[in-house]
Amino acid sequence: MAPLSAGNGRRIGILAGGGSIPREIADSVAARRVPVFIVALESEADASFAPHPSAVVNWGQIARMVQLFRDSGTTDIVIVGRVSRPNLANVRPDFGLLMALPMIWRIIRAGGDDAVLREVIRFFEGKGFRVLGPADVATEIIVGRGPLGIFEPNAEDTRDIAVGLDVVERIGRLDIGQGVVVASGRIEAIEGAEGTDRMLDRVAALRRVRGCADIGEAGGVLIKRPKPGQELRIDLPAIGPETVSRAAGAGLRGVAVLAGKTMAADRHDLIRRADALRLFVAGLDERMVADRLALPRSTPADAIEPGVLQTYAGSTPQRDAFESAVKGARVVAALAPSGVALAVVVVRRHVLAVEACEGTLALLGRVADLRQWGSTGRKRLGVAVLQSGSESGPRVLEAAARAGLEGVVITGRAGGAMVPDAEAVGAAKRLGLFLASIELSEVDTVEHESGNGTHQ
Repeated sequence: MAPLSAGNGRRIGILAGGGSIPREIADSVAARRVPVFIVALESEADASFAPHPSAVVNWGQIARMVQLFRDSGTTDIVIVGRVSRPNLANVRPDFGLLMALPMIWRIIRAGGDDAVLREVIRFFEGKGFRVLGPADVATEIIVGRGPLGIFEPNAEDTRDIAVGLDVVERIGRLDIGQGVVVASGRIEAIEGAEGTDRMLDRVAALRRVRGCADIGEAGGVLIKRPKPGQELRIDLPAIGPETVSRAAGAGLRGVAVLAGKTMAADRHDLIRRADALRLFVAGLDERMVADRLALPRSTPADAIEPGVLQTYAGSTPQRDAFESAVKGARVVAALAPSGVALAVVVVRRHVLAVEACEGTLALLGRVADLRQWGSTGRKRLGVAVLQSGSESGPRVLEAAARAGLEGVVITGRAGGAMVPDAEAVGAAKRLGLFLASIELSEVDTVEHESGNGTHQ
């Protein structure tokens, strides 16, 4: 692709979410005298875009969004900025959204973030636009190799970084979050639907109030990197001054990201704040990602195939719940050797939360406000997948019901203790939840059958 410069006929449109990066990209493009137009998402974009031309649209105004870009002469679109999946009750649809309902339905059913964003790219390309990544138009916002400030990771930090990279690689193939916190080789938190900032706040709270038995001393690293095979034109990992402040508030020693594939918002403020707080911020060499300090290679989550699902209470899970249970079981199995993932919550095949140190009840207590696409009213949706041997009695089932989930699935290797006791079965029936187990076995395919109480 030709370098971005004036006079080559290109016009850049920015579909802007939250944070400062959309504005930083607009300034960078305009500084090279290339026309830029911003479509800001209502309730998401929070930067001031003046004096650049811009318009605000609701998530549901698909036709207006496309027409604004066309009227401005946009040739290339950059989709960037923090967004949350919209509450469908607040979407104000126009004719374009109604025409795009098949695409919208695919997005809702897509599962993880990368699957959703690939559908978004396909939509805009189908309208004749070229979709570019932030690195294509503003290379200065991309983190390079090495430290950004005066501090660097030490040997223990480097070992924690290697563990974190391994975790993201293991579970990232299932389109789960890009961030993890590791301290002294132990996984303290895995990013789910809550995002990096709230994950760091959770680490701080665990350390201050409850914590794990061997956590209390400050240390550890936030590691962020793209998921394996991720579409890099949208949703590159990003860090900023607030990331640094929250990492310091959680007692971490630093932040490590993948060089060339991570954005830095407000770079100068980020570096100033990191130096003042004595935190390192480092861009990782791609070779280190590949070598991972010669860590034993772990089984990726997508290589683990669950087998038979057996239902003990409630009706047989339908396809959506079954596929969510399979995804959760793969995550549990992939992370079990690390001593985490006692529980995973999955809704519409999208992993909302993964337990690490906090315990199953705490996990279930925080997932209610992470539900995607808004409220489903009285309809229960999603499953909690529990590692065999972890707590799965009435207290857990009651917490799952309060979180609005439709069922609980116990998972483990074939021959493990996965059959719930009579008290748990009775609680599930009383609460209107299904209760099932799914064993992990080496099979080539996972097929779905409904109506007979068993999936295999």
